[in-house]
Amino acid sequence: MARFAVASKALRGPFKKLIKKLAVTLRKVVPRGDAKAVKPKGTRRPTARQDPHSLAAEVAKATGGVVKPNKGGYTVTLPQGRRIIVVRVMEQGGERTNYFRVNVAGKTAYSVTGEVSSDAGTTHIPISEGALDQILSIIARIKGGN
Repeated sequence: MARFAVASKALRGPFKKLIKKLAVTLRKVVPRGDAKAVKPKGTRRPTARQDPHSLAAEVAKATGGVVKPNKGGYTVTLPQGRRIIVVRVMEQGGERTNYFRVNVAGKTAYSVTGEVSSDAGTTHIPISEGALDQILSIIARIKGGN
């Protein structure tokens, strides 16, 4: 019996690491609207009801970028000269939830007005009604400024 206790204690660490590697993260199921409902062309669903995934998909569609999932949300990358523009649309990151951030790789982030800022309070912008328009205006300002 003593040998078993010693062996089980010795295996606790490696076993916990193995379990952590095998753990599967489950995504929350988000109910979609009526699939048969037809929207008139030229209208968009308000961003306040959108989840971060659909906002990231709309940003990629509008700008020609590429969407990739990341740890807490989605990243949209857009080519811009020698650098890339990165738009992170996050479900959760640190203490914040449902926000986005726009930056140029290797530089600081941009505020909602398109100004360069290192203040996390102004660069982590909550997703609201006009989030898509805000993101597109920041990207337009970045492309116009370079």
